Amino acid sequence: MLLLLARESRGKADINLFVQLVAHGQDSACLQLAMTAVLGGELFHLLQETGAMSEADVQFYAANLVMALQHLHSRGIAYRDLKGENVLLSGGFTHAAAGWPVLADFGLANWVQQDGLSLQTFCGTPAFMAPEVAAQNGHGTAADWWSLGVLLYQCLTLRTPFEGPTAHATIENVIHGRRVQVPASSLSEGARDIIDALLHQDPAERLGGPLRGDPRTHPFFWGFDFTQVEKRRMTPPHAVRCRARAVAATRHPSLRLPTLLELDPGPWTQHTRHLGPHTQLHLGGVDNAGAGAGGAGAGAGADAGADAGAGAGAPPPPSLWGDPNGPHGPHAITTTLELDRMERGPEGSTVQGPGAVA
Repeated sequence: MLLLLARESRGKADINLFVQLVAHGQDSACLQLAMTAVLGGELFHLLQETGAMSEADVQFYAANLVMALQHLHSRGIAYRDLKGENVLLSGGFTHAAAGWPVLADFGLANWVQQDGLSLQTFCGTPAFMAPEVAAQNGHGTAADWWSLGVLLYQCLTLRTPFEGPTAHATIENVIHGRRVQVPASSLSEGARDIIDALLHQDPAERLGGPLRGDPRTHPFFWGFDFTQVEKRRMTPPHAVRCRARAVAATRHPSLRLPTLLELDPGPWTQHTRHLGPHTQLHLGGVDNAGAGAGGAGAGAGADAGADAGAGAGAPPPPSLWGDPNGPHGPHAITTTLELDRMERGPEGSTVQGPGAVA
């Protein structure tokens, strides 16, 4: 799925909405993914640090997420795991500026058939799970709009609307529509209405579905210019904080990156397609919550549900780490990919750029 998004987004503004697959490879034991690093932290951590957001700030983040979900849904993809931990914020390296939301972790994403209710898996995070997912009645892309409603509620109040003392209690609240109430005076009429519309128990009647129309036209977004977001002409509300977090991440002692040409031995070949100068890489071993250095990895595991990387937490072999005192030490996060062609790697492994045909 990341490969599909990478192939079709080249040269388009949509490339900024998701973590980008740079290269992938595999050997007899592992699948490795290398993705652009998104070092500005997580939306979840931003809420922890700054508290509840103003409605103007929530408009900005909601607008970007609406665009990302619409992009996926138009291609028949249900994301199914929207939450603050999976919304990364750019650090100003691989994206136009710091502070832009970037959707990560496609481990639960799946294709939806034409009936729109073809998915049956019980999956996701209980507090953000749509009732049709929790009840296993069949679900589709409408489940993502429910999760967006929960996330907006959390950004505005620092609570999730169906939270209970246990995960089971939370799921029961979701299924039966038992919502935690907040004082009406704390939210504007537009904010309350869009949350209610997104949290409609009936997926067919939910905002974003065919019967309720485009969320962009909801009164909550009146006066907000989506064109400025699409063209990246706005200054994100937390750009300074995200940039500072990204700079700190590049100086983290555990983040020592070699150039791709030094990744030998291993499944990475020495020739791939040139993807532009100063592409940021995060090569496993650094948790996506640590120092804000999340959102990209050349992980050492095949668990597609792992946060912001394909890794299971194990560090790469010592040969993958640069000399901390050399030119590829903690500050050497930028590297230019000089990949012109796909080649056969060691022991029959392969590595491909996003545009290569597998």
